Amino acid sequence: MFRRIAVIVCMLVAASAVAFAVPTTLDVTWDVFGGSTPLLIEFANGDDSISTVVTLGAAMYGTFHAEDADNNPYNYQVDNGLFELKAGVLGGGSVSFNVVRTDAKTSSYGPSGQVINSEVWTLDGVAYLARRTVTNYASASNPNYAFQSNDQYQAAGSSYGILHSIMTGDGDWVGVQAYGNGSGILTDMSDSIGGTGFAFGEGLGCYENSDYVATGEGSYTLQAVAAHYLEGKGWEAPAGGVYFEQLLFNDGAFIDDIDVTGN
Repeated sequence: MFRRIAVIVCMLVAASAVAFAVPTTLDVTWDVFGGSTPLLIEFANGDDSISTVVTLGAAMYGTFHAEDADNNPYNYQVDNGLFELKAGVLGGGSVSFNVVRTDAKTSSYGPSGQVINSEVWTLDGVAYLARRTVTNYASASNPNYAFQSNDQYQAAGSSYGILHSIMTGDGDWVGVQAYGNGSGILTDMSDSIGGTGFAFGEGLGCYENSDYVATGEGSYTLQAVAAHYLEGKGWEAPAGGVYFEQLLFNDGAFIDDIDVTGN
């Protein structure tokens, strides 16, 4: 029942934006104990971007805010979109948050098709995800400063996972995957994804703030693919390439400055 209601709400919200040509917002708050049905929220920013939130757990809580500005800046036929999620689970469960940018001013800024995907899960502990995403005619970005500047992706338990990735409109991408028992916290304050380029963990006009901290045993993996140029902390591939970095640890870990750019 939760899934069907959520989808109908989103369809009605999208329809009202077209009918009245005014900014449309959706605000959802939940605090569920003992639930067994996933909570699904979908919001379509017209035909310009789509967001999807899915959470499942023994106890679930969170807030989601979405906005279709319906503003069509510069008459480019692309409205601004805003999506903000803070959600967690207790006693096992998962939270995932996906945004796809589906339209762009392609003649000036390249193709649409950017994808931002994040997920946290735990077998028997706690998990928490906080992310703000903005889409417009030029790019998609995650400007988390002043929304939640630190510790956006958290999980703990006898088995947990943290995943966060961004992909450009032409298929270049970068992502972090972390698994373990104990706890893990990924901080990635800001990302930017254009038609053909990305910046992961960069400052977006503010200070850079990205790291991973873990206790217990686990693994941390950073992967990136870019066709023309790829750069990270202490390394560079001037003609593009594939980057793979993995750390296996048995008594905690700390990885600083997870900054990768490419195109």
